Formats: sequence, C-alpha cells, structure tokens
Amino acid sequence: MHGVVPPTVTAFRDDEPGDYGTTAAHARFVVDRGAHAVFPLGTNGECPLLTGEKRTGGVECVVGEVGGEVPVITGVGAPSTYEPVAQAERAGIEGVVSVTPCYYPIDHDAALTHYRRVAESVSVPVYITHIPSKTGNALSLELV
Repeated sequence: MHGVVPPTVTAFRDDEPGDYGTTAAHARFVVDRGAHAVFPLGTNGECPLLTGEKRTGGVECVVGEVGGEVPVITGVGAPSTYEPVAQAERAGIEGVVSVTPCYYPIDHDAALTHYRRVAESVSVPVYITHIPSKTGNALSLELV
C-alpha cells in the first residue's frame, strides 16, 4: 500500500453512531478525490465510542462503497487485546490498524505480545498506530 490513506469519519445522526449512508459517502468523497486507500475506525472514525455491532456496520458500509477500488484498512483499537483480536478480520478489508491497549500502562513485552496476538489472528497486514496521548502507552523504536 502507498500514497494517501485518510482516516475516514463515522457519521452520527441525532447523537447516535451508525449513519452508514453518510459514512459510505465520506469514503466515496475521499476516493473520488484521489485517496489511494481508506482507513475507517481510526481516531476520526470514533472507534473507541462504538459498539462491536456499530464498528462492523461502519466497516461493511465502507467496504461496500469503495472496497475493490482501493484498499480498506480498519482500526481495531480497544482497552484490551481480546476485543481487537475478535473483531480484527472482516470481509473485504486489506489490513488492520491497532493501537496499544489503553487505560493501564503496559511495558515493552506486553506491547509486543499484544501486536503478536493481533497479527496471529488475521491473514492481512497489521499496521501499528502510535498515539501515546490517547492510549497512555508509548512504544519504543525497537518495538516498532
């Protein structure tokens, strides 16, 4: 994968996530303007605020709209390793983006174990996103 890969939004309607038509339209908007791939459920995609059902619906609508034209990689962030592993691979995605578990501090070995478990649970590439200001956990260059 290369080029411009914008994190896309998850649209809300009346303070409720799951406006899949608008979510898909935003993915279409960025692809029609030259994006080389799209990244739903990243920080802009409100991943930590969504239920598993809303996450799945958000990814499915984006894959349905632009999958096959450009790669769709999806965020799988959660406070633990177990939830990202369970939700990691969805039909039509070409990669997953994972942050470290949040809330509790983790050390180098725990972070390595987390990413290994995520990688072992999917058959697509795993991308690391490093946002210590949001997760409370910084990664070493050695780990990355």
